[in-house]
Amino acid sequence: MYLCRMNSNKPKKYEQDSLEHTVAAEPAASYGYAQNMPLQGLLEYLYATLSPNNMEWLGEHLIEHAQSGEHPYTMDEINDMLDEAERNFEAGLGIPSNDVFRELEEEFEKEKLQFASI
Repeated sequence: MYLCRMNSNKPKKYEQDSLEHTVAAEPAASYGYAQNMPLQGLLEYLYATLSPNNMEWLGEHLIEHAQSGEHPYTMDEINDMLDEAERNFEAGLGIPSNDVFRELEEEFEKEKLQFASI
């Protein structure tokens, strides 16, 4: 991955882990492209369109997000959540859909009134 600090307009090269799989890289691998090929196109587009300040802002936010530990759910995690929801439903812990829709309608009406008064 290439990241840049905006002390100059030249990006600094940082080591790229070519073995690390990312969601963005999976489609490229399935078509037989090099893993960094789609990212290289995105990078070139960003170089051509962003100001140095915007590049620095984006870089800082990408680094922060990467270090946060957030990740897409795995299929095992999704299946676990579905199993828990089914257990809660069978135990009668859910809210009837009529109540949910009524609450949503009430919230939408409140928002309409707020925007109408602006």
